[in-house]
Amino acid sequence: MAAGGSVEVIGVHGSGKTHFITQVVTHFRNLTWHVIEVRGLYAYRNTPFASLALAGLSSVAQGRPGSPRVVVSELEELLASPRSLLVLEDAEFIDDASWGALSAVCSVLHTPTVLSRLPGSSRNRIGNQLEGMSIAPGFGVHLGPLGFDDLSEALTQATGTPLHSSAMSHVFASSGGNVGLAITMVRAAIYEDRLQLEHGRWATSDSFWSNALIPYIDALLAELSDEQWDALEILSLLGVVDIDTLMEFTGPEVPTQLEELSLIGFFPSAGRLLVTVQPPLLVDFFRHRPAAARRHRLSAKLEAHLRSGTEASVQFRLPAMSQSPDAPFVRLVHEHLRNRLLVAQTEWSRSPSRETLANLIEVSVASGATAEELEALFADVALLSEHESEQMLVRWEFLRADHWLFITGEFQRAIDSLRAAAGRFPRLGALFGVRIFEIERAVFPAADSSLLPDPEDPALDAQVRAATHMAIGSELLRGGRVVEAKAHYDDANKLEPFTGEIDRMGFLIVTDYFAGYCERARRSAEQGLAEAKDSFDNVAIRGYCYLLALLDLHDGRVRRAEESIQLAFSLGEPIRQPPFVHLSFLVMGTVLAVGQGNLDAARALQAVYEHSAVPDSLLPGGSRSWATARVIAAEQSPGAGADHAEQGGTELWERGAHLNAALVYLTALEFDLSEERLERLRPRLAAVHSPYVTDRVRYVTAVLREDLGDMEQMAAVFTELGQFGDALGAYRECIRLAKLREDSAATDRGESRLRELRESLAPGEYGERRLRSGGVQFSAREIQIAGLAIAGKSNQGIADELVLSVRTVESHMHRIMKKAQVERRQDLGFVEELSGARSPRLG
Repeated sequence: MAAGGSVEVIGVHGSGKTHFITQVVTHFRNLTWHVIEVRGLYAYRNTPFASLALAGLSSVAQGRPGSPRVVVSELEELLASPRSLLVLEDAEFIDDASWGALSAVCSVLHTPTVLSRLPGSSRNRIGNQLEGMSIAPGFGVHLGPLGFDDLSEALTQATGTPLHSSAMSHVFASSGGNVGLAITMVRAAIYEDRLQLEHGRWATSDSFWSNALIPYIDALLAELSDEQWDALEILSLLGVVDIDTLMEFTGPEVPTQLEELSLIGFFPSAGRLLVTVQPPLLVDFFRHRPAAARRHRLSAKLEAHLRSGTEASVQFRLPAMSQSPDAPFVRLVHEHLRNRLLVAQTEWSRSPSRETLANLIEVSVASGATAEELEALFADVALLSEHESEQMLVRWEFLRADHWLFITGEFQRAIDSLRAAAGRFPRLGALFGVRIFEIERAVFPAADSSLLPDPEDPALDAQVRAATHMAIGSELLRGGRVVEAKAHYDDANKLEPFTGEIDRMGFLIVTDYFAGYCERARRSAEQGLAEAKDSFDNVAIRGYCYLLALLDLHDGRVRRAEESIQLAFSLGEPIRQPPFVHLSFLVMGTVLAVGQGNLDAARALQAVYEHSAVPDSLLPGGSRSWATARVIAAEQSPGAGADHAEQGGTELWERGAHLNAALVYLTALEFDLSEERLERLRPRLAAVHSPYVTDRVRYVTAVLREDLGDMEQMAAVFTELGQFGDALGAYRECIRLAKLREDSAATDRGESRLRELRESLAPGEYGERRLRSGGVQFSAREIQIAGLAIAGKSNQGIADELVLSVRTVESHMHRIMKKAQVERRQDLGFVEELSGARSPRLG
């Protein structure tokens, strides 16, 4: 440019055009160049000479029209110096009259020019005007999305603080690398306190969507036609689809127009061209728009386009709607699943292949297809050629085996089919041994470890090595060697990076939690659920609901655990995917119901899981004895519950499920903490290499030995780890022992710490976990009154609401507080049996 050249800067909204031009202008002004800046504005694009008037030209100031000759003469004077620079920002919105004057001057003076515009306008008016201006010589600069590292550096400069890697990954994925959008997202999250500083980095587990981003999205979509808007919204709801499928809905022109505007992106897959929305945050924008009628119209329009001439092989079965606050969201998930099924049926009908058939089967399973419907789809493979890639053929064999495993329950048939197919695949054949090992480990008492290849063998395909590391890690996790399992998951991640798939992330999150990385596990689970909700992925939503419910139950966060289970069930039953999740929800729901004193609901859930043919899950949360022991403790006695838990733990131990056995053994000690039982279980508990288990063994040992110092230390450890249910119970034990010893200083210290902890937690959110208790049973009326008391109502207010006398309420409150063993009514919210009193109950 200093030598007389010109530059055209092209980029979408937020790509950095303004920042780039500002740097150029500052550079030349520092060199004492004369700079004339002309900016186009959308509102004035049809007003003659508006752009030049705003640039300060006196010949068109104060609304006077001015003659073209006068305007051109003034421009020639302003740009007469050889050290002049013309800046045209947002050139597509410069009005025609201003363009004419600029063209007339630049075609004579050849003034160095820097021009910015949106992509997609070069074939129209802008291109013609540039030709008339005779800008030459010159070159173009296309500002595309930034890479991960560059975007991270830009955000650090913009906010002054780096982002945690998980938060940065989420910003990068949602913004698509658009630096302006990314900065806006982060600043909005900081302003709304959804980002918190942790160890000098911004961290969050929330979604980055905010209403503060609506003006940015509005600017991005400002000039879309109705047809373009419809296409973009339906694509946001569907996710990734074949370009031919999109064109059936929109016609051939609209995708071309959206591509020119950089609002959609393409990537090839197995001979097909797939299309998705850019930037991905648009999906959040359309999801959060309160436009139910519009979305219903689009779904009907999509169905009308795609149904014509296509016979549906699987009918979409809309589950009954719940009456929960999640109902509108659940309806969106169902609509999204229905649309995915429709698209998959269309693509299979138009382009039959193993890939399109496998896609249709996977969506059909998620949509609730019957076993007969799925068998009919599998039979269609006979019509297809065997000439497919090895990757595709392996995927097909695994899909068929999963059908026999999880739909028809033919475990041995699945194993036999995998064993028979293994020899056909030279590169990926070892995957079949890994899969057989995983099935045997889940279904049978023992698995043949010789089926697993050496994951360190460099001759093996990276996919095989990663799968082997995952299988070994899962076996180590099951065997209670949690820290060693984490190392194998890390190795698998290096070979094949985890990208949020729930089946792999589930093992990683559980391992993190029981290895002592509790906050990282919670953050990963919360972020995973947020992303699953954003994409309306019903399988991932259920999987992450399981993980959050599991972590929350062990933290004592009973209210949120119940909400997660209710959301998963509200999506419809049966829950086929992820595997074992349905059983785990039944087990954890039973544990919650017992804890809330709702034995009728607990027995109903227990009856369902006892009649299920699915074996106990390899992961925590799906062990029947964990829940059944709690039912027995509540119905009979804590000692009877402890005996059942110990027996169940022993059966799990003999199956090799050492981590699950240890957790059930801890339940036995919770109900019946005796020296005899602890010493009987200690060798097996010590063999489980998990900080979670080690901490609790140390705590119950301290309680038995009445070691107040160690008890206080463990209460502090539980608090630090965020396991507040155990922390509340531990401080209560410390106070009990201090009072027994008449140690007033220790009593005051314990009461102060317990009060501080309770005041830092929301009432009713966490339940105190008590030793030697099978649970306190409250009547329905007591639970109702306690819930109102937790909500802050006085005795008079409770009496008015329930139409009772104040004396009756006082009598109930006295009995409730005596049962709960609390002295202040505000502490009722931390009693596990009452912690959910203000929220809907399971069952």
